[in-house]
Amino acid sequence: MLNPVIPGIALKDFKHETGIYKEAHNDQLFNIPIGIKANGLLLVVDNKSGEVKLEDYERNSFEIISENLSKLIEDLQVCLKIVFLLK
Repeated sequence: MLNPVIPGIALKDFKHETGIYKEAHNDQLFNIPIGIKANGLLLVVDNKSGEVKLEDYERNSFEIISENLSKLIEDLQVCLKIVFLLK
C-alpha cells in the first residue's frame, strides 16, 4: 500500500520528510520522494530522467517501475479497470 500525500493537507509533513530525505542523501535531491510504501520503500521520481523508482535506502538500491509519472498513472488506471471488470 502506498501512503499518499494529499494536496494542502499533508504538505507540511511532506516538506519535512523531503528535508530529511535530502539530508540522508548528502544534501542532494537526485530523486524526489513522492510516497512511502508500508514496507518502508520510497516511491521516488528521478530528477534527470523522470523515471519512477522504488528506493530501498538500507540496501542503496533502486527498482525502476515506470518510465515516467504519466505512464505510471496510465498503467495504474488500466490495472484498476481490469480489477473492476473481474468483480
